[in-house]
Amino acid sequence: MLKQLSNLRNALAKSLLLVSVLVAQGCIYPKAPSSVTVSSIQTLPGGKSEWIQMAPYRKTSTVGPRGQTVSITQKRSKNLLFIAADDVIGKRLQPEFAKIYNRSDIRIENVLWWLYAPKIQKTYNYVLRIQWNGFNKDSFFKALRQMESLKQDYDVMLLAHGIPNHLISSPGQGVISFRDIGALKGKLRFADGLYLQACFGNSLSPDFLDAGFQSVIAYEGLNWNFFYPDYFLDAMALKKGDVEKSHDHVLGHFDGKLKWSLQDRQVLKRVFGEKPAEYLDDVQLPELYY
Repeated sequence: MLKQLSNLRNALAKSLLLVSVLVAQGCIYPKAPSSVTVSSIQTLPGGKSEWIQMAPYRKTSTVGPRGQTVSITQKRSKNLLFIAADDVIGKRLQPEFAKIYNRSDIRIENVLWWLYAPKIQKTYNYVLRIQWNGFNKDSFFKALRQMESLKQDYDVMLLAHGIPNHLISSPGQGVISFRDIGALKGKLRFADGLYLQACFGNSLSPDFLDAGFQSVIAYEGLNWNFFYPDYFLDAMALKKGDVEKSHDHVLGHFDGKLKWSLQDRQVLKRVFGEKPAEYLDDVQLPELYY
């Protein structure tokens, strides 16, 4: 396990700079969502999780033989459990975020939520968000029960660290093991897709599937592919919340998007000193398990 943790730290050295550049590209920094994106926020007892009602998402569409432009409200039929918990990358980025935002309490988990919220709005009605310091076995299982209580389909987006057969919880709160997840077997009736941005996430995919998830997107080994979730959320809006179709869409377009995106090419050059083709030879895309 010590060797695995050492390899994980080495991979995170690249991850650190990659995330930093991704969220700060072009000096346009993500900001807390406005009422255009979020309708309301209810902080739950304990102060480490919150219910977020996403504002209706309106998009323009071209209709009719003369191509009239109309504004329509996108239909959304799913909810989301969003968890971001990190005590490695975040610590190193803390001084940089303090300078950018002129606040000492801004963490990478905040910035990632701000970055993804406008995309999440396109697919999900309600979001249950666990704060960076509140993710552990008990809070995770309680959140799943809360999602189930809505009796509506939901996905889980879990951005954390992992070692084989374990998820790493918030600082000082231990790990969540395959045995812990195994205790959920057959208990989740409304869980649809789990996106697991964690190293060795695939080692837990059978346990999550047994719990009731219809599909799991996870990585086989060490992971530093932070481009995928951005593309995936775009695809989810395009594919109306269908996890499998969205994943297939990203697989079919990932190389091209990376090669043609000026922003992504700049990120690769600054972080790795590589061109897209060189990066694509090494980075892994997550697998879909069902």
